[in-house]
Amino acid sequence: MIMKAIHYSLLAALALKLLGVCYGCKISEYPCKGGASCVPLDKYCDGRDDCGDGSDEPKMCTVCNRTYYGDIGRTYTLTVPPPQWNRLPFLCHLTFTASGHEQGDIVQ
Repeated sequence: MIMKAIHYSLLAALALKLLGVCYGCKISEYPCKGGASCVPLDKYCDGRDDCGDGSDEPKMCTVCNRTYYGDIGRTYTLTVPPPQWNRLPFLCHLTFTASGHEQGDIVQ
């Protein structure tokens, strides 16, 4: 079960990166359906339709088990949902990756 979640998480991260390259979004952004716009990664699965077409709120999405990429001047705001009593133990893995330019970066 854990390997399946890790595999899904890696595939999702790769897909987001490839979609971003195709649609011109930054690595710290999610490409909306059709490529018309991009939204910050912390707006993906936040419960609000930021794209305007619902593409940033797919069914069964979560802020957990994802990688957030740093960008100069970018601050992430995340709300981790509380665990449900019937789904314990609850694990929420968040990975933050800074772009690491010459002076280094920090992910906030």
